[in-house]
Amino acid sequence: HREAVSLARRGLEQLPALPENAERMKLELSFQTTFASSLFLIKGYGDPEVERVFRRAQELAHQTGQSEQLVGILRGLAFFHEIRGQMSVGRGLAEQALEIARQSGDAGLLIVSLHLNGDVSLWMGDFVRSCGLLRRLSISTTRSAIARSPNASARTT
Repeated sequence: HREAVSLARRGLEQLPALPENAERMKLELSFQTTFASSLFLIKGYGDPEVERVFRRAQELAHQTGQSEQLVGILRGLAFFHEIRGQMSVGRGLAEQALEIARQSGDAGLLIVSLHLNGDVSLWMGDFVRSCGLLRRLSISTTRSAIARSPNASARTT
């Protein structure tokens, strides 16, 4: 992960040489998400630099319309706030991720965001909500696995 952080930093340092346009912003988003994902493994989710990098990635995802990437970015930010004991902030970010996942219709994003919301609710002591979300996660995961099965079209519902 140290090498990924080093390469992402190097890539970010080279960006000013490129023209300011949508492609450059998408490239920066790619570097920032790689940077953030590896940085938290090295420094931990609660490190202020991790938040700074995830916030920049969040800004870029909004500017470039990359809403699918927002779920992972919001997940990282929610974990940052969760580790720091800022649970209500984490819950708000988790709920944003769930809304994006629902709007996208992407089963994978829904699974990630249900898990995130169940986790945050658990740590907040909201066990009823957590169990409900994690139950929905279990159902969604099962349905997703069945849909990916090679014989899914032969099954009846």
